Amino acid sequence: MSNQERAAEIILGRTATDAAQALADAGLLMPDLPEPNEEVIWYEDSGVWRDSFEVWASEHHGTIEISGMGQPQIHIPVGRAEHLALCIIAAAKLAEEQE
Repeated sequence: MSNQERAAEIILGRTATDAAQALADAGLLMPDLPEPNEEVIWYEDSGVWRDSFEVWASEHHGTIEISGMGQPQIHIPVGRAEHLALCIIAAAKLAEEQE
């Protein structure tokens, strides 16, 4: 069953508030996105998310840049970044299931 089919089944017959909570409980709502924890002053509308990796977003380059842990930068075209993020999430979930 697809996520869309699961969501439709959960929503059916519920109030909006109950449906929203049930969708969250089922893991069908995306978590809130983290805010950048640093602004890049030399590029307008840019941000950096720092953890063990740095993730840079800049309109000027049309790419998302990832670097960290002594590895070279990876440049990902903006149009492919969301797909890559979903692939990373899928791989993380599979790894958790295999633990």
